[in-house]
Amino acid sequence: MSLKRHMLSYLAGVFDGEGSICIIRISPKKGKRPTPTYRGVVEIAMTERLILQLFQNIFGGDIYQHKPRNPQNKLVYLWRIRDFRCIAFLNDLMPFLILKHPQAEVMMHFLKNKPQRGRKGQRKGLEETELALREVDYIMTRSMNMKGKKEETPCP
Repeated sequence: MSLKRHMLSYLAGVFDGEGSICIIRISPKKGKRPTPTYRGVVEIAMTERLILQLFQNIFGGDIYQHKPRNPQNKLVYLWRIRDFRCIAFLNDLMPFLILKHPQAEVMMHFLKNKPQRGRKGQRKGLEETELALREVDYIMTRSMNMKGKKEETPCP
């Protein structure tokens, strides 16, 4: 196995255990847009910043720091990428993913059906079929992430 494959399989293992794949729905705002906006989000939260910097160096994205409520706890770091940056990440890791593989497939479906548009080229609302496809992908990832959990939400 090549060094690259070893690294990708290691990163996939970290992501399987500590990562999250979700589609978030942002409600429509009066006078701004008539339909909800959907975004794909991939993130990992952990106390080891060095590992997250490895993800950032390879796939880009941002690292955020969260101070714990209890001062005795360690700082938590969060690495996150959104929308089309997720495609390269998921393409590289999907062959090695086990737990997150179903969510990764739904996210790839979502991103492949979401046209790339800049802010200037964005339409005011989504067509009904486009909106329905995004809503189905949103519901699927949400239900996959909720398995075995009561009221916890995996992504913002």
